[in-house]
Amino acid sequence: MINIKHRITVEKGKVKFSNLSLFNEDLRQYEEKEAYVTIRPYKNNRSDHQNRYYWGVVVKMLSDELGYFPDEMHEALKLKFLPKKTISMANESFIIADSSTRLSTMDFESFLSQIRTWASSDLGVLIPLPNDVEY
Repeated sequence: MINIKHRITVEKGKVKFSNLSLFNEDLRQYEEKEAYVTIRPYKNNRSDHQNRYYWGVVVKMLSDELGYFPDEMHEALKLKFLPKKTISMANESFIIADSSTRLSTMDFESFLSQIRTWASSDLGVLIPLPNDVEY
């Protein structure tokens, strides 16, 4: 079974689903099974526009300039600018960066701004702003 998310609004103590029929359809797979319901605040994850700019401009320019593959550059940028955590597996510990996919649109823009500032000051690479370039 996979985790399923549905957007809701709470109005006067009642749950209002943005797509009740889809919720009911997804609910059927849990028939006669126990499950958990978790409620978390909604946040706008990074937009498709931000994602295209990040991969098509920011990561591309830096990977071209520094000679890394785009996925390597992405991992390096995450380790440099996103919070880190330690995970343990089989008596070993690893330091990993948080995922950029879970950033809100505002947090992702902050991530992009930090990268642009660092690229300009430390590398001499001027990364154009999103509205100044096509991608």
